[in-house]
Amino acid sequence: MKKNKKKSSSSVTPPEEKGAVTQEMDAVMEAASEDTAEIGIILDSQNPVSQNPDSQNPVSQNTDSAEAVSQETVSQETPPEIPTEEPENAPKTVSESTDPTAEEIPQEKIPQPVDENPAEDTSASDETLAEDISTEDTSEEEPSEPDESADTADTPASGEPAGYKKLGLYLHIPFCKSKCAYCDFYSTDKIVCTGHKVPEEMKLYANALKNHMRILSERTTQYNVDTVFIGGGTPTALPAKLLLDIVKEVERCFYLEDGYEFTVEMNPATADAKLLKKLRRAGVNRLSIGLQSSHNHELAALSRIHSTGDFTECFQMAREAGFDNINVDVMYGIPEQTKDTFMETLSFVAAMKPEHISMYNLRIEDGTPFGEKKHMLPLPDEDTECDMYFDGIEYLSSQGYKQYEISNFAREGKECRHNLRYWHGEEYLGCGPAAHSYFGGTRFSLKRSLAQYCKALEVKGKSLPSSLLDENYPIDKKEEIAEYLMLRLRLSEGISTDDFKARFGGDFDAVFGKKLQFYIDNGFMTHENGRYAFTPQGMFVSNHILARIIPFEPKFKG
Repeated sequence: MKKNKKKSSSSVTPPEEKGAVTQEMDAVMEAASEDTAEIGIILDSQNPVSQNPDSQNPVSQNTDSAEAVSQETVSQETPPEIPTEEPENAPKTVSESTDPTAEEIPQEKIPQPVDENPAEDTSASDETLAEDISTEDTSEEEPSEPDESADTADTPASGEPAGYKKLGLYLHIPFCKSKCAYCDFYSTDKIVCTGHKVPEEMKLYANALKNHMRILSERTTQYNVDTVFIGGGTPTALPAKLLLDIVKEVERCFYLEDGYEFTVEMNPATADAKLLKKLRRAGVNRLSIGLQSSHNHELAALSRIHSTGDFTECFQMAREAGFDNINVDVMYGIPEQTKDTFMETLSFVAAMKPEHISMYNLRIEDGTPFGEKKHMLPLPDEDTECDMYFDGIEYLSSQGYKQYEISNFAREGKECRHNLRYWHGEEYLGCGPAAHSYFGGTRFSLKRSLAQYCKALEVKGKSLPSSLLDENYPIDKKEEIAEYLMLRLRLSEGISTDDFKARFGGDFDAVFGKKLQFYIDNGFMTHENGRYAFTPQGMFVSNHILARIIPFEPKFKG
C-alpha cells in the first residue's frame, strides 16, 4: 500500500391553470387524510443497535463549535473535523449539483396517507423496546467535550487490532472564472488568474488545503481512502501547477486503496489538453464536466461561460488524455428551455457515450442573481418540468444508462462511488471552507470564509483549529434512523428490510409498512423482494413524502 435546481414555487402554474400533473396529485390527495401521528421505532431489546463498521467511532472528536478561539490559535483538543459538498452533487453539496426532488411543489399537491391506526403494531411486546420518534424535536444537543485520551484513530475503541476502514475525501476549490447566476455554493470569481500571474490568495489557499490534509493524515492512519472528489467552485480555475500539487498531496498524505476512484470537476471553458494528461498521470481517473445544455442560447441564459463547442473539445481532449470514466452534468427546467431542446441535449450527450450522466433540476436559491429576479425568468411550467424528468429517465434508460439515484444515471459498474458513500451513510472528510464531513459518528462543517481558512491553516498545527468549525453535532440513534431513510430512499435500490434489521434491530415492516402502503397503492413506491423504493413519480416528490415518513426534521439535509 502506498502512502500518499429547482425553480421557485412562485413560478408554478396558478391554481386556475393547473396542469395534468397537479390535477392528478390533487385527486389522489382528496382520498387521504392529514393524519400525521407519531411513528414508534421498534427495537429488539435483546439485539442492541448494530454499528456499521464504516461508521464506528475510532476517536472521540466532538468539539464545542461555539468556543471562541483566535484564527491563529491551533486547538490541541479538536479532533480531525472537516466539511464536504455534495458531488455532482451534490449533499453535491457538489458544485453544480442540484436536487430534482420538486421541493417547491406546494404541499396541497402532494398526496397524504391515510393512517387509520397509527399506533397499531408499534407497542412494545415479546421482549421488544418501543422507542418513540417524536413529531417535534425541541431539544438542543450540546456538543460533547473532546476526549483528550483518544486523540488519534490508531486504536479501535475495543482495544483489539482492526483492519483498515474505508474513507472518502472531498476537497473544495472555492474559485471560479465567472460565478453562474443560479449558484449558491461557496465560491468567488473575484480572484482569477490573469496571464501567468497567480493571485497570492490562490497560493495561500493551496498551502492551507495541504496543511489541512496533513492534519487529517495523522488522524486517519487506520483508514484507506477509496474515493476522492475535488469540487467547487471550479477546480480547474486554479493554475495547473497548484491543482496538480494538491492532487499529489492526496497521495502523500493518505493510503489510497487499490482501485480507488479520484474525480475532478471541470468547466469546459477551463479545459487544457496538457493539464488533462498531467491529471491522468497524477492518478485522477474520473472527470465530471458541467455541460448543462447543448444549446448556446440556454447556456447564455444560465450565464455559463462556455459554448457547446467548448464542451465537445473538452470531452475529446479528456478521452485522448486517457479518461475512460467521465460524467456529464445536464439541467432541466432552465430559462428558455423546452421539452424538445432538453431532449436534444440528452441526445447530444448520449451520442458522446460518457459513462455517467447527472440530470439535475434547476433550483432557484435566495441570495443568488436568479433568486433576485425569479419572477422575471422565462422558466418552463410545472407540467413541462415533470415531462422533462420522466421523458429523460425513459430516454437515458433506452441508451443504456440505468437510474441509480434521483438525479444520476450510469452504465453498468460506473456509478459514482463517492456520491454513493454519502447516500449509504459512510464516512468521509472534507477540506475547505463550507465543506462538510461525517466521521466517527459526528457531522461537522467549516465556516464559509476563505480568508479565515487560509489564516487558520497558514501553518500546520496538531489539529484543526476549532475557530473554523460551523456545525458540529453527534448522530444519535434517532437521527441515524432518520438519515438512513432520507439518504437510502434517494437510491433506486431503496431500503432493504434485512439491512434495516441488522443495523437497528427493528422490524421495518412493523414500523413503517402501514405508513408506506398508501404510497405503494398510489404508484409512488414499490415493495418487492424485501425492499421499499421510490418509483420515478415518487422520486419527483420525494422530499414531501419523506416529510410525512420522518416525523421530525433531521439536522442533516442530505
